[in-house]
Amino acid sequence: MEGMSLVVKEVKNRDPLLVLRGVLSSHTDEDIIKALRNQNRDLFNGLGNEGDRLLIIKYRRRARNPHVANIVLSASPTLWRRITDKGSVHIDLQRVRAEDQSPLVQCTRCLGYGHGRKFCKDPADLCSHCGGRAAL
Repeated sequence: MEGMSLVVKEVKNRDPLLVLRGVLSSHTDEDIIKALRNQNRDLFNGLGNEGDRLLIIKYRRRARNPHVANIVLSASPTLWRRITDKGSVHIDLQRVRAEDQSPLVQCTRCLGYGHGRKFCKDPADLCSHCGGRAAL
């Protein structure tokens, strides 16, 4: 251990995530952010200096219907609380459900956290029920 130097960094808190379910796929990210700000003004009242980091679209997930997508976005803690308490938001002519999105990612192959099946280095699948090697 001698001669080795350790560096300690303070961990910054991440903004919470939320998912908007059933947004039309034809909307661009800019359209969604603009519609959220213009059509849901009650959610943005009194937020003041948090303007730059209020909403950031992280990624889109496919939904069962090929014409819609589930949008995952990062929001400031106060805005996240307001949106999840309300339960829905308006985007153009739609009223879409808004729910909390867990930031945890679990691999379906090795059942580990922090990566998905696509990036897993484990060669064999594990059973999600008992944790043993899965028999195909």
